[in-house]
Amino acid sequence: MNDLEMNFSVEKLRDILKKNRDSHAKQAAEMREEYRIAFLKILRQKVSDLMEGKEVDQKIQLDEPFDYLKLYDDILLMFEHTTSDTVSLTIDQYRQYVCDEWPRKRHFFNISESYKNYH
Repeated sequence: MNDLEMNFSVEKLRDILKKNRDSHAKQAAEMREEYRIAFLKILRQKVSDLMEGKEVDQKIQLDEPFDYLKLYDDILLMFEHTTSDTVSLTIDQYRQYVCDEWPRKRHFFNISESYKNYH
């Protein structure tokens, strides 16, 4: 089933991709801000503990944020330069770019939620 490919209008796909990219960019920016807040809170606690003479673990166990913006940008750039009116997508590509269903999307949101535990 994953070998299935279909042709789609480049113009329509470009519009969908731009919308999905903008939505993803907003989510990624929010995630980076949540990460920054969580990281600062951890650092402040470690500095406070050091100032009080406590032993401090030097490691910070906090997953770094990630996003798919480069992939969106790459395919949008390809669409800008194509001479074709249609493009062929596999079912996996369709799910990712059109339906915005990325393999690690659940992980993306779980990481974002984990940052809020530090507020």
